[in-house]
Amino acid sequence: MAQVLLIVSTKEVMGIPLSGEGLIYESLYANAKNCLAVGVDALRHTGERMRKVHRWANEMGRPRGTVDQMTKYLDPNQSAARDRHFKRYFDCGQAMASDSVQEICNIRIEFGKWRELTACLLRALEEAATQNLQQEQRTKSELEKKEMEKLQSEKLLEQERRLLAELTSRFEGALGAYEAAVNNIPPTLAGAGAIVGGLAAVGVSVPAALAGLLALGVQYSVIDSRRQEKTERINRLERETASLKGTLAELAAHAQSLSHLTDIVRRSINYLSDLQDKIDMFMEYLINIQNLLDIGTEAGKFVFDPTIGLEERQDKDIKKSIFEKSFQLKASFLFAAKAAKLYNDVSSQYIIPGINWFSGLRLLEGPAAGGLEATLDDITRRREKICSGAEELAEKMNADLDNCMETLIRETAKSFKEADPELWSDAESSRAIVGTS
Repeated sequence: MAQVLLIVSTKEVMGIPLSGEGLIYESLYANAKNCLAVGVDALRHTGERMRKVHRWANEMGRPRGTVDQMTKYLDPNQSAARDRHFKRYFDCGQAMASDSVQEICNIRIEFGKWRELTACLLRALEEAATQNLQQEQRTKSELEKKEMEKLQSEKLLEQERRLLAELTSRFEGALGAYEAAVNNIPPTLAGAGAIVGGLAAVGVSVPAALAGLLALGVQYSVIDSRRQEKTERINRLERETASLKGTLAELAAHAQSLSHLTDIVRRSINYLSDLQDKIDMFMEYLINIQNLLDIGTEAGKFVFDPTIGLEERQDKDIKKSIFEKSFQLKASFLFAAKAAKLYNDVSSQYIIPGINWFSGLRLLEGPAAGGLEATLDDITRRREKICSGAEELAEKMNADLDNCMETLIRETAKSFKEADPELWSDAESSRAIVGTS
């Protein structure tokens, strides 16, 4: 989670748009932050809920706890006040059993939402990278088309320039001859006649010279106009090409950024998936606790039967059956309490401190403080320390939990024997254990 937060907080990545199915925001940064916030909340809420489960389960199963107190107040000859006290324990035990199961269900639901949101984020990133690549390819194709069009226009322009240069030379020659002829016309008609005669002698008349000059001028004007149009077209193509190149560069940078980010996020999410796989193992652990609680709750339906009255308590066989179910209830909740404590110890020593460090990561240890790579290295070291420490502690406590099962059953049976020695024996505890398993 820390790696993802660090990467999406950089200025190069923060502005990247990202949306998709299951995502509620329009940017990568906002969606990633939301995903991480959901994960942090899931971990924090799990700690809170497991503390409740431990407290309730322990209260149900501990010596002189709710189950013990209920069996203590099953005497058929007790007073009405003791009957009312039995009912209070009855109501309290029923509520704690139900609430414990519900809290574990809530944990599983919340982690399921986090895993789904994580998958949506990665899927949207991969789709964005694909779309960016497609856009880059379209832009390359358009750029190639514009460059071909520009090349053709430049060839045509060169032809127009050569023709224009030729016409310019002819136009300037004709203009010079015309101006010389007109400027040299003498003031006398005789002189004028001589000039005109001279022009006629070489096959050129003043009107013809003027007409030729005008024709050249019109042709020059047309070609010059075409030259200007082509020049403007080439300038426009150059601007469009430059714009496309800029777009292509941005897309390439965006693609590289997205690709790099997707790789990092994919790796980070793989770490997150590893974490969630461990959480799935924890979910199995929770399911086992829930199964124990369900066994206890099923037994509790028998024990917490509101119709239990004086007749049932006077009947020795019925009372013995109630004791057996109470034993299952007590043993199940006592074991669930110890299992919940295992998680709480791991959470308090590793998970919550890790979350607290993670929550301050961007402000305290962001890229500006020491460089992105250095911070990523620090994250890796912390992850290895937290994971290895949590795994070692969980393995040790799980072994202790397995070893304490026999002791737990023995101590539970002892409390029942103290409650009614005539009804309870080691044989009864063995039979109840079979029912629990």
